[in-house]
Amino acid sequence: MQELYTKIESSVKKDYVFENPVNLADYAQFVRKDTVNIKTPDGEITKEVAIWSDAIEKAFADSPCLYIPKMEDTVFIDRPIVLRSGYKLKADSCQRISLIPNAGCSMIISDNILDGAFKEVHLDNPTCDIAVEGGIWDALGYTPTLFNGNARLQLNKENPMRGSFGLMIFSNVKDVIVKNITPSNALSYGVQISNCEGFYIENIKFVNYHKDGVHVNGHVKNGIIRNLSGEDMGDDMVALNAWDWYSSAITYGNIENLIVENLKSKHNELRLLPGRKLYDDGTSNECAIRNCILRNIEGVYNFKLYGQPLFRDPDSDYSPIPGVIENVYFENIDFPELASEGIAGITVNALFDVCADTKNLHFENIKIHGTAEEFKANGKPMIKVGPLSETYTFGSDDPKDWKELFYPNHINTVCDTYIGSVEFADRKANEDDMDMIIRKTAQTVNHDYPNTKPKGGTGYGIINNVIFAEM
Repeated sequence: MQELYTKIESSVKKDYVFENPVNLADYAQFVRKDTVNIKTPDGEITKEVAIWSDAIEKAFADSPCLYIPKMEDTVFIDRPIVLRSGYKLKADSCQRISLIPNAGCSMIISDNILDGAFKEVHLDNPTCDIAVEGGIWDALGYTPTLFNGNARLQLNKENPMRGSFGLMIFSNVKDVIVKNITPSNALSYGVQISNCEGFYIENIKFVNYHKDGVHVNGHVKNGIIRNLSGEDMGDDMVALNAWDWYSSAITYGNIENLIVENLKSKHNELRLLPGRKLYDDGTSNECAIRNCILRNIEGVYNFKLYGQPLFRDPDSDYSPIPGVIENVYFENIDFPELASEGIAGITVNALFDVCADTKNLHFENIKIHGTAEEFKANGKPMIKVGPLSETYTFGSDDPKDWKELFYPNHINTVCDTYIGSVEFADRKANEDDMDMIIRKTAQTVNHDYPNTKPKGGTGYGIINNVIFAEM
């Protein structure tokens, strides 16, 4: 692992040059005033606000480096801040930048984003050497029902690109740095990265967040995600989605050479999602995950190494294969809780739930806070290998409206798995605990469906060659 870690570290640009910046306060003459209604948990507020979008564009026209100092009031914007090659934006850590109500757009985007919805795309005239540092980035989405018209943040509200879904979106980019930011009050991905070579994301604190923190789609190569924190985000703190739903990804493809480390959270999930993308014209491309290190992670109750079709449209947006995950390391993972249910009440079957074709998965220094007997009584293994089945009813009593959430007929094989130290609250795992540590499962067809749920299927998991150490 150390060799891979060093290789990725040396390939990623971690700092930027911030020369001759202009100060946004010097462009106040370009501010536009408007009266807006903002719904908050304490009631609706009507106030006059200063909209700085024109001023930001004027400032960037004068210099590729823009500084937003601590100001007396919130800096409101009504459209995305567009970063072109060489642009750097640095804000005071305490300065709040906010969308106006009903803007419905991302707050920061890269320019020249390629639409990968209908064909495979790779880097083509990418935006290079851009950076965002500092600031509290507020979308005004206080709750999933109180979002001020900013629930789904897209590249362009009037002409949205399918799959754009981020507070900040960087796609068709090379050498991107995002650090020391506080995304807040949002129902869209915090940082959405895709079709990228070289990115560094560091020191992100999510406040009152309701969606994925950092969401990565292929093709992506050489990246570091480091020092993230946030509680009860309602989705994945980090999602490495090589394959994804068409509503949630701009591009699709392999994810390679990533470090994800130093995550501290409470009651969150983390996803690795491989597959094969099928385009409307019948072509397809591989969406594998390879050569990744995930380490020093606390508070994630479920690592999801499996795919699922789009629950609203599973017959047209799906992966025909489980997908490939190779050479991935999990090290120093701390599980403070054993959750029975996850997002939207979906059953949690294991700490690591695997329905992918994997090779060379490494698990080292896994800490489970419950005692060995408590974990055994829970009935769920540390690593489950096999497909899932769960029925989503959409709140309807009519089975015709129900959908299968997963791929119950998939057959997946897990090869060459290394399991190092696993520690319960009272002792280390030993050879007698193997069924608690890794277990294959199979689906069966539920002939009583829909009287009882789920529907089940014919898929199953296969385990080949497990190497145990320190057992």
